[in-house]
Amino acid sequence: MRAALVQGAPAKLPKPRKKLRIGVARTHVWSNALPETVKMIDEAQKALDAVDVELPAYIPDAMAKFAYVTRYEGVRTTDKHVMERLDEINPWSRDGIIAGQKVTRAEFDAATQSSEAARRVIDGVFEDYDVLITPAATGEAPADLTLIEGGSFNSLWTHMYAPCVTLPLFKGPNGMPVGLQVVGKRGCDAATLAAALWIDAKLK
Repeated sequence: MRAALVQGAPAKLPKPRKKLRIGVARTHVWSNALPETVKMIDEAQKALDAVDVELPAYIPDAMAKFAYVTRYEGVRTTDKHVMERLDEINPWSRDGIIAGQKVTRAEFDAATQSSEAARRVIDGVFEDYDVLITPAATGEAPADLTLIEGGSFNSLWTHMYAPCVTLPLFKGPNGMPVGLQVVGKRGCDAATLAAALWIDAKLK
């Protein structure tokens, strides 16, 4: 994809170490995980010989502040055509725009500073692990392919600027994919892709 966008040669992926250091990040929203997701993580952890990782205690607070960032920026990047037709868009987008109109510049600046501090701490977690594995969603994909969940399991990594690859290697009760998310250190996209390929082959 990168090569196509910049019209350059495809980047060569680095060879991962023979034994990857893999951590399991259940995160602060683990209670939202459905049974098929819990089963997936348990099976993947055993197969990959991965160890539990305890993330910093203030991550939930950092994620609460993430809403200030996304809503503040969302309002300011929303097309005028949309702003004039809020009653015609989906309710979660509309609620986010309305909330974003109330976020002050001071709140936004404080949130961005807090976020960058959290990113530096998360960077430190990857000193001990090559990648983390975590759910991509609360459960299996919807059978009708129309529902969209809130993204509770991937918004953290978006906020931390961490590269992620989802591997649909498991199945839920309706036969739909349950995604295993492979997360790498920010700025290490190629290494994360290489690790995801290794994990994909290991679990198949």
